[in-house]
Parts: sequence; C-alpha cells; structure tokens
Amino acid sequence: MDSGTITTIVFVLLGLGVLGLGLAIPGNYNVIRPNERGFTYAFGKVTSLRGPGPTLTWPWENLIIRPINQQKVDIELSRLTTGAPDPMEFDLTMSALIHVADVEKSVFGFQGNFKQALDDLAQGAMQAALVRVGGNALLDNTLPRVLEHVSETITKHVTEKWGIAVDELVISDIGLPQVLIDATAIRAKSKAEAEALTNLSKAEAENYERELKAQGRNYRFHQLMDTLEKMAKGGAFRAVGDLNSVLGMVLVDNKEDAA
Repeated sequence: MDSGTITTIVFVLLGLGVLGLGLAIPGNYNVIRPNERGFTYAFGKVTSLRGPGPTLTWPWENLIIRPINQQKVDIELSRLTTGAPDPMEFDLTMSALIHVADVEKSVFGFQGNFKQALDDLAQGAMQAALVRVGGNALLDNTLPRVLEHVSETITKHVTEKWGIAVDELVISDIGLPQVLIDATAIRAKSKAEAEALTNLSKAEAENYERELKAQGRNYRFHQLMDTLEKMAKGGAFRAVGDLNSVLGMVLVDNKEDAA
C-alpha cells in the first residue's frame, strides 16, 4: 500500500476511535422527547439548544432537559408581614398552571431551580405589594388588591424574562396568624351565645350565667360583645369573615389560550 492509502486508513481508524469513545462515555447520548427541550451547559454558560430527538454531547458538556408541556406549580409564601397599625404575619399558597412559551428565552433567561426562583419572586412581589397598598391587608379588605399587584408582577416577569406563560393562578391556602383565628372563633361563639340568650327568659338567662361563672367564665356576654364591637370600630377583625372569599380567588385565567 502506498503512503496515501495508509494515511487514509489511519485517519478513518482515529475517527472511528473518537466516535466510539464518545458513545462509550455514559451520559453523552440522550433522547429528548417531543414534550421536552434540552440545552448544553459548559464552562459557566449555555452552549446550545437541543431536541427533540437523539442528541450527542461532549464529555465536558452537561445536558439539562426541561419539560415544555403544561405543569402545576405551588407557589409558597411564608412569614409575610402586613403594614401598620396592626402588623401581622401570615402565610399564603398560590397554585399556578404554567407552560414554556418561548424555549430559547426560557433556557437562556433562566438556568436554576425554577420552583425556588418562582417562590422568591412571588415572596418579594407580595411583600412589596403589602407595603405599597399600606395598612393591614388582613383587616382592611385590601388583600384582593394586593394579590392583583402580585399576579401582574409574576406573569410579566416570568413571561418577559423566562419565556414562561402563566395559564392559571389561584389562591389555594391562607395561613392566618393565631390571634385572628382565636378572635374569629371567640366572636362567632359569643355571637351565637348572645343570640341564644335572647331566646331565654330572664330567669333562664340568669341561671345560664350562673352556670358559666361556676365553670370559671366570670364575664358577661354583653361585656365580651362590647369589647369585640370596639375592636371592630377601631379597624381590627372587621375583614376576617371576608378572607374566605379570597380562597379560590382566580388571579389569572388563560387556560383557553394555552390549549
């Protein structure tokens, strides 16, 4: 064989060896499904977009695969603080349906833990909205307005910065401070007891109060009711009953557009 033929054979063998070595290294060959997209990450930056279909990567590249179909994500906010004059801490959970609207933007605009980043984004937006609206959102009937500000911030940011579309955003849970839970229970119970007293004769009412005092309850219903009414007039607890209407509140509804 002449030198040209030998050189060709050597290059072919080297090429086959490199290809075989690449295929033999675990993790270098992947199949990206139709509802997924991937991107390679090397030397601190995104190097390419991949998928759908089979894909090969170099040993120094990391392949990260993300679903692009609709997903449900719970956004959990904790220790939110209302404004003056009655600052209180509470927790809030929102349920979001999202999908990737812009694959390239979602890859290059965001490369970390999406759930954690979304929680952090909503936490900051919620606290900022509480300050912006002012007062105590739990007591002043302003929580729905606060939530509208938060939904606008979240949907705008994740769409413009991360390429993620929000199809639905719903309030799924509110963790009230214990003082409100206790006050609500006392108010409901005292109201029911006061209404029961109005249906009793004077003798029956006096006997009922004597029984209560014997059980260690040394106050009269009207005194408790007066106290609660003064608190209500002063701005405290007047909106507790309205908080139930916030549960299930739909902030975003674009499910038809997503379909």
